[in-house]
Amino acid sequence: MSQSIIKGSVADSAGKKLPGVILMAKSPEGKILGFGTSNMEGLFSISLSTAVPDSSLLEASFLGFQKQYFNLKPNTNYKVTMLKDPDSLKEVIVTSVRRRESDSLDFDPDKYAGLGDRTVGDILAKLPGIEIDPSGRIKYQGKEIVNYYINGLNMLDGRYKLANDNIPIDALKKIQIIENDQPVKILKKVSPSDRASINIQLKGFTIATNVKAGIGAGRHPLRDVSVTPMFFFKNFQSILTYQSNNTGVNPNTYMQDFQFQDNVYSRNFTWLQGIQNPPVKENSWLNNNTNLFTGNFLQKLSTNAVVKANGYYLNDHQTQRQENSSTYFVNSDHVSVVELMHNSYNQSNAGGALKLEVNSPKVYLTENLMFKAHQANDLGLVDRTDLNSNTNQRNTRQLHFLRNQFNYSLPVGKQVIGIESNITYKNSPELLSIRSGVYPEILNDSVTYPLTKQQSRLKVFNTNNQANWNTKMGYYGDLKASLGMEYDRQQLVTNLSADGDGTLFDLDYYFNSALFHNDLQLTDRHAYLSTAYNYQNPELFNLYLTLPIEHRDIGIHNYMQNSADSSIGKWLVYPNVNINRRFFHYYTLTWNSGWGYNYGNIDNLNTAYILSSYRSINNQTSGLQFNDFVNHQVSLDFENPLPLVSSSLTLGKNVSHNSNTYASYMDTTGNSSGGNVRRRNTFTAYNMGFRFSKIFPKIKTSLRMELKWNQNNSVQILNNVNNKVVNTCETGTFTVSNKRWAFMNAEYVLSLYRGTGKTNGARLSRTYLETHSLNVDFFPSKQQQISIDGSYRNSHLAMTSRQVYLNLVYEYQLRKSKVDLSLEWDNIFNHQYFTSAYIDAYSEVINRIDLRPMQGVFRIGFHF
Repeated sequence: MSQSIIKGSVADSAGKKLPGVILMAKSPEGKILGFGTSNMEGLFSISLSTAVPDSSLLEASFLGFQKQYFNLKPNTNYKVTMLKDPDSLKEVIVTSVRRRESDSLDFDPDKYAGLGDRTVGDILAKLPGIEIDPSGRIKYQGKEIVNYYINGLNMLDGRYKLANDNIPIDALKKIQIIENDQPVKILKKVSPSDRASINIQLKGFTIATNVKAGIGAGRHPLRDVSVTPMFFFKNFQSILTYQSNNTGVNPNTYMQDFQFQDNVYSRNFTWLQGIQNPPVKENSWLNNNTNLFTGNFLQKLSTNAVVKANGYYLNDHQTQRQENSSTYFVNSDHVSVVELMHNSYNQSNAGGALKLEVNSPKVYLTENLMFKAHQANDLGLVDRTDLNSNTNQRNTRQLHFLRNQFNYSLPVGKQVIGIESNITYKNSPELLSIRSGVYPEILNDSVTYPLTKQQSRLKVFNTNNQANWNTKMGYYGDLKASLGMEYDRQQLVTNLSADGDGTLFDLDYYFNSALFHNDLQLTDRHAYLSTAYNYQNPELFNLYLTLPIEHRDIGIHNYMQNSADSSIGKWLVYPNVNINRRFFHYYTLTWNSGWGYNYGNIDNLNTAYILSSYRSINNQTSGLQFNDFVNHQVSLDFENPLPLVSSSLTLGKNVSHNSNTYASYMDTTGNSSGGNVRRRNTFTAYNMGFRFSKIFPKIKTSLRMELKWNQNNSVQILNNVNNKVVNTCETGTFTVSNKRWAFMNAEYVLSLYRGTGKTNGARLSRTYLETHSLNVDFFPSKQQQISIDGSYRNSHLAMTSRQVYLNLVYEYQLRKSKVDLSLEWDNIFNHQYFTSAYIDAYSEVINRIDLRPMQGVFRIGFHF
């Protein structure tokens, strides 16, 4: 069949024209060759840009109707009649449009591959409904994907960025989007899913290796090296990578698991005086020396059983230099602080996991053992130009993490029952050494001294065990119930010495004073019954309702005060409801409300002082904090596939009633001390958002606009005065993308930001930032690509109101030999620093961070 345009009309059995019917041209193997939708008159037209093999089909589908199939023939005007199918609702139930059974959409990579595309990630980003954010996280139709399969096997869990950036496009057979994928087989008919998975189907068994080597010059000699071997066999898969660079490229995202959730308490109690990362691309300011190794393996044991293993080691050294000019609005006065900070961050991380998974129609079993070890040794120098003084800092932190997760489920009749067990242990010692006597009036009877040390150790043990029950409720609903018990024990020991006494992490020795030493334990016994009801009826509405009921029994012991144990026992109920309805074909109205309660953690209980940084110290006198909150949000979505228009309007309000209020005191040098006091406080937040997008297919141009408005209202205490604080943030993003010409792609982005801070009705601060970004790719030939990345920034800061940045990359591809050559020239105008500003409750801070100087890097890549 030669290249052609497929045309026709669509109507129901009564002859009524049907708009919005989806029509797909598919090859005999099921690959999508072209697609379109019928307009308001029921007419459709599909352009097929390449020749189509014989026996190809035209598929027509619409909610509530039977799918129709036709043989594709040239010069044929199709008249499609859609027949209603009541039974189709057994397969199609909406959340706006949600299908009970998974439906696979196959895409031919060759059709979407363009000049400059190298890996599977380049193709995925072009597929309809797919979004990939800068971190590598993938969403389909606005929701995060469930799994990322390679040849039907889920080796990487949430660490799929590694595959996305490395599997070459010439290894691809097809890409599948599996809509409404429920990965647990025994739950497919009991608990349907409204999220999608992605399957990367390769051309048979594949062995591939990517090698990249780069050298360059900037402030110092540069290197960029990576080696990534990949093995994909029938029963075994593996991806390994070694990354080493000092060019500003951060490979840490290859360790990130987008599916990992850590709900167990963890925090740092000490840190260097912070440096604010600027809102620009990381490789423009990150001064790094990074080495990373990761390994991922999967072995298939049987048809339904696999064992997976992964591990990583990271050694990273970073340096940053920044000047902060801070203005603190202290009641009727203000305090100015000028800090020039030189920080060095050194860390070593190691971790891994071993997982057994059995996933069959008769049983689901997982056993997952995870571990992490982290060591950080950070150094900092603060030059207080306003006080003509220097402060040396050293912050050492460790983390030891161990977790075991077990899940066993099986069907019993039309129901599924199961058990889950999670056990977690964390141990995190810290030491902050400051080569300067800070807070002498608090720590040393107002006598100056040379050295301050803050030691701390936090230990957390958590176990959460539950029994689950899943069943269908009627034709449109399903119900899940969980009955469980959670036990959480937190132990915190700290030691603050004003003269340097004490040994690193030796926290068994204490002075007599309870002002500088904490020895605390908090236990939380948590029994709960959680129910979740899901009702999906496309003719009426969709409803998701959760009703957790729990009893909290919290015990507190302060060993330093030799006080009697205190305890809190309370029954809690906090429902959450989400309901949406689709009407007039294109509109969806959604309402969500949730109620909840939070209890604080052990960091609410340190009655003795803890020194967090060289000018921040706190102690708590109010006891454990608790708050109750309610969140409301309503949204109206519009999506019309005919003119390719979508929009969304969202309104929300969050109210939190807190038992404690934070009270702080700031002196004339910017040093702050504070803590929570027992005084009820209400925090209220309002938000509003609007999103609009439009695609112009004839000129291959897309337009996107997103507006957001947020306002936070709270009461805070500063220097014994109650203050009503209102912070407002307004942002706008406007994006135009064009791919009309084969020799050029272009994208322009305008970003606007305005922040305002008010205290007691008086405006104390305002910041404004306007950013114009232009990214253009030129393709002089099939082997060449020139990329220009430029930005222009304008702000309210008179000292640097206009900033222009420009980067340039030239690439040449030797397709037959699978070799890529590239030359990168960054920061062409050789800007020395980037200036930005931000506001909070009482302050306006102007940051000036050093950028990487102009640099050039030559890279050569091999694919075999």
